[in-house]
Amino acid sequence: MTSKVTILKYISTMDLQKLSMVLDENPAYQKDNNKILVDKLLNMFSLLQFCGDTKLIYVPEKNGVDEFVNPNCNRFTFLSNKSDSYITVTFKENEITVTNLYDDFGSYGYSLKPSYFKRFSLRKNSDQDKAINFSISYLIKVEKCKAALNEICGDETNCLHKADYVDWLNKHEYLKDENFRFLFYPFPQLESFNNLFFILSQYKFYIELTAECIQANKEYSVTDISNEDALIEWLIKFEKLGNSLDAIKETPLNIYDNEEEFETGFVTVHDGFNIKISTADFNNVLEFFDNFFTPYFNMCEKYGEVDNTEINEDFVFPVEYKSLSDLVKERKLKGSTG
Repeated sequence: MTSKVTILKYISTMDLQKLSMVLDENPAYQKDNNKILVDKLLNMFSLLQFCGDTKLIYVPEKNGVDEFVNPNCNRFTFLSNKSDSYITVTFKENEITVTNLYDDFGSYGYSLKPSYFKRFSLRKNSDQDKAINFSISYLIKVEKCKAALNEICGDETNCLHKADYVDWLNKHEYLKDENFRFLFYPFPQLESFNNLFFILSQYKFYIELTAECIQANKEYSVTDISNEDALIEWLIKFEKLGNSLDAIKETPLNIYDNEEEFETGFVTVHDGFNIKISTADFNNVLEFFDNFFTPYFNMCEKYGEVDNTEINEDFVFPVEYKSLSDLVKERKLKGSTG
């Protein structure tokens, strides 16, 4: 068995100990650089093993040959057995280059790599060390995300108050992905962490509006809501606050869609997590929600002359929908010029 075939065999079985021995015994490769290649392969294999891969499967159709021994072939492609990651090994004179090309997960995918591929080379002065460091740091991040999830979400349902998850968010904010857009993640721990972080951040945002809601509710209690002008003045004054809370109707905090669970005092944040949050933490926010939205929609319908058929059951207005403040201004403008 030639040295090339032996090297490919041990790369396919991810056996770095035997691979290192073969490289050291082969005069075609510089011994000083063998450790560099083995160390970089170690990082590559660590990523694969973290994904559950145990071996690399030779892909003949990628090379046009059936055996390693084809003397005319210097490029060999493998596919990892679990994560479907492609590994290409290239022989060129006294240099071996291994390209680790992770799945692109489609045109909307999320990639492990800082660029579309990482190159691990036998060259001593390789400029790809950043890619290797990236691999290690990424594994560390995955482990930290896993630990963070275990702190707050386990096999049993965890009932949380605002202090519990606000503290958790503040503690682990450095782990979140800034550009997270619910894309497919190669590591489930990262996907779960970012999903949960995004969801709980929304609830934290609503809690942060509590003081404004208290003030709005206080002014509402002394407003003569039977007086249309007085009601409109209040609605316009807190229109921005209302817009900030508009999405709350799509969450489990919408009592009209989740009345049965709401009565228990805790609601499930998402079907994918065994976490419930206290509804009592949102009492002032939900009170404002009740005070604001129905009269606001009614006034928008009246002043905008919007047909009820153009508003669906979720109170989503047509594209030409305008804010109540704009509609009132337009009405007054028309009145003054009419």
